[in-house]
Amino acid sequence: MSTGEPGDGPKELADTQAIVKLTTVNPKIDGSRLGIVGYSFGAWMALDSSLRSNSIKSLVSIACCLLYTSDAADERSSVDLGG
Repeated sequence: MSTGEPGDGPKELADTQAIVKLTTVNPKIDGSRLGIVGYSFGAWMALDSSLRSNSIKSLVSIACCLLYTSDAADERSSVDLGG
């Protein structure tokens, strides 16, 4: 888990994945209808998290960096952000 200080992604990604996991087991949340939204660095985390989880059904990625790579993208999907 992150400490709240900006980093380069791994701890923030772990935070995002932990939230996704918590929402899928919360009985007050319909875990079959999860969406994720991210802006800038958060858009990167949203993209990477959606590739790593079958629980995320919709994604909004705003102003994401153009260079995006993920080891999760290899088998699940390809990501083309143009450019």
